[in-house]
Amino acid sequence: MVPTRDERESAANLIADLERATEGLSVEIVSVDDGQALGEAVTEGLRRARGAWVCVVTGEWQRAPALIPDALGYAQEADTDLVLVGQRPLTTRDAAHGRARRTLPLALGAAANIVFPRSRWGLSDPLSGFFLVRREALAFYSAHDHGLRSLLAILTRRLDVRVAEISPDLGSRQARRRIVSPAEALTYLLLLWYYRFGDDARCFSMFLVVGASSLLINSLVMALGKDVIGLHYLAAAVLAAQSATLWSFQLVEFWVFPDRRPRHGRVRRFIRFLAMNNVALALRGPVLYALTSGLGVHYLLSNAASILAFTVVRYSLSSLWIWAR
Repeated sequence: MVPTRDERESAANLIADLERATEGLSVEIVSVDDGQALGEAVTEGLRRARGAWVCVVTGEWQRAPALIPDALGYAQEADTDLVLVGQRPLTTRDAAHGRARRTLPLALGAAANIVFPRSRWGLSDPLSGFFLVRREALAFYSAHDHGLRSLLAILTRRLDVRVAEISPDLGSRQARRRIVSPAEALTYLLLLWYYRFGDDARCFSMFLVVGASSLLINSLVMALGKDVIGLHYLAAAVLAAQSATLWSFQLVEFWVFPDRRPRHGRVRRFIRFLAMNNVALALRGPVLYALTSGLGVHYLLSNAASILAFTVVRYSLSSLWIWAR
């Protein structure tokens, strides 16, 4: 299964290499051209594959087709469900800068083993774009499991999948080392959280990110109201709450719950969101006053503490009442 991503010339060379490497085997080559999203291409290819085994070969492995027969042979001999072609050993030449680039995939693999302690995968590169999987293990596969996430989806949705890993020593001159970008690593960690705890955990994590940005806006407006305009800190808290509401509503609407189809329109959702935040403001007002005037805590710290105290309640109301499906 080869995602080509508008690379006709290189895809033609790859297919020729694949044909030579798999000569004598009964093979179909599924090539999906999707210039917009690598993940969509991988998902579509896995859906259309008909063989007993499916081998995913993405960009960084496009010059290592000779390893496919070795992976297939090992999978059949070891009677396993999935064979990952891991990172090749470091050479003296690339040891200086290679170890740094190798540390991140290893750390991500360790994170997977921590989140899923029963799995004991011990994989060197959980983001590898070169793996062989028994098609029966893909029965649960859905359109939401995309691209480099596909290996993670297979592993986390089926903890009983028998996993093995082989080293690409035989193709070390052809195989390029996997480079993981910070954005890809962040996506991976969010997906780990999602696959472990479900969609609510993913949405709550994103709600916390929105809350952090909203807290910054709230603090800036509150400081402006008290220290520049001269308002009492409680009056400045009211002004700050309205500003933060305007900011966070857009992010929650279009980022946290973009796939929801709520029963009510956007205006009504905003009114409810505004009402929820102002009710929360009325409830946390005494906390803010007690901390600031009673205990002498700085008003910005008191404000932040009172906001954090209502975070779980605000998320629950947002998910179950304002953006209810």
